[in-house]
This record gives sequence, C-alpha cells and structure tokens, in this order.
Amino acid sequence: MSSTLLGAAGGVERLRASVPSDASYSFLRAPLSSFLQQGLFGTTPTTDWRWLLISAPHSSTTLDLVHTSATAAGVLGLCLLVTRHAPRWLFLPLAATGSMTLTLYTAHVLSLAKGSPLLPNDDRLQLWLGQVVAVIVIATIWRSLVGRGPLEWFAAQVGRAARRLVEGPLRPRGR
Repeated sequence: MSSTLLGAAGGVERLRASVPSDASYSFLRAPLSSFLQQGLFGTTPTTDWRWLLISAPHSSTTLDLVHTSATAAGVLGLCLLVTRHAPRWLFLPLAATGSMTLTLYTAHVLSLAKGSPLLPNDDRLQLWLGQVVAVIVIATIWRSLVGRGPLEWFAAQVGRAARRLVEGPLRPRGR
C-alpha cells in the first residue's frame, strides 16, 4: 500500500530530494530504498508530507503504526488461543518472567555495563541465549519461592505510601 500511495504522490525520488541536511539524517544519503524496507528507527524526516506515506519499520507513520498494532493484536490473539488449550504449568516460566520485568530489565542493563564479569566474550548469540535462559530460570525459581520481584515489591510499596499520603485521613486505611 505504501508503494502505491508513494508512487501516486511522486515516488521515492521526491523523498530523496527532501532529505534534510541535518547530521541526524545523514544515514539516509545511502540507498534510500534499503532504509524504507529496513526501518528509520524513529527518525522520520518532516521536510515533506510524503514521508507520512512510508510504512518502514519504526518510522512512526500511520502505516507503520497500523501494521505494528495489527501484528501485536494478532500475536496476542494467538497467545490467548494457545493458553486456553494448553496446561497452565507449561506457561509458568513465561508468566514468572513477565511478572518481574522491572527487576529483570534492571539486571539485564547492569549485566551489560562496561567491565561486567557477565560479559565473558563478544559472541552476541551466546550472550543472548545465556541471558534468556538465566532470566527464565531465575524468574521461575524466584516466583515459585518468594513471589513478587524485589523491584516490583519496592515500586508497590512506594505506590501504596503515595496513595496514603494523597488520601490522607479522609479515607479508612482498610482499603
């Protein structure tokens, strides 16, 4: 659809002519067609209205957002169908991981810090697989033995304290 709309509006050449001279768009001086397929990573130029017709990944245009939303809805629907017919214990590791996202993401960021002992080599696939397995195992064990993740527990405590401050003495504390 994007190529049809863009063709009717003057084509990729019009886009190429409107690439800003700003340094943040210098990557678009390479073959533009490859970026229109691979993605613009949130840096869609605003110099010409025709940029709104592209559907490149991460371009934040209407066509990109419709595609992303439809894909997400399709994946969610498929997951709901699968979980309806499969035993619950099968999803325990994923549920445990999903219930501790703040803690696990923080641990992930800290593990990638410069000089971290958890970065033994430069093999990205091995690093990714190791982190995925570690996260799932740690989250499953933690959730089974302790419950809520530590940062999730802390955030809940801060939220409760803030709510009590806002509600003040007007509301009963039992809620």
